[in-house]
Amino acid sequence: MAEAVRLAAAEDIQAIMALEQGAIAHPWPEEDLRRLISDDDKFALVIEDEDGIEGYIGVSVVVGEASVGNLVVRADRRGRGLGTKLVEALIAELLRRGAEVIYLEVEDTNAPAIAVYTRCGFTEYNRRRDYYGAGRDARLMKRAVAGA
Repeated sequence: MAEAVRLAAAEDIQAIMALEQGAIAHPWPEEDLRRLISDDDKFALVIEDEDGIEGYIGVSVVVGEASVGNLVVRADRRGRGLGTKLVEALIAELLRRGAEVIYLEVEDTNAPAIAVYTRCGFTEYNRRRDYYGAGRDARLMKRAVAGA
């Protein structure tokens, strides 16, 4: 079966937590993930195949502006275009919901993620020094939802 992207549900929380373990420095607490899935101004998308959830992306939306919280793909599935599929599905969902712009932060040294975001039409508009810790800067990126 090919990968499919869908809205995350409460039953996906444990799988999302497992994805985050070891993949990001500060995994989200379970309660934050529950709010991500249940709050009106937030949602997450998961990408899955017959083996289960391979990745997810979480976003909050306030007055037409979306902010990506996390994008995580299983370590053994990286480099297969799954991150790009998730971002493209996110853009389509945000367009459907009437959002106008998407913002995100990405660690300056995370070349694979930066490549995904650039490929999906995001551009850098600023930087935050030490955002991820001493000497670990963030690139601030954005993209209009409609068009590149």
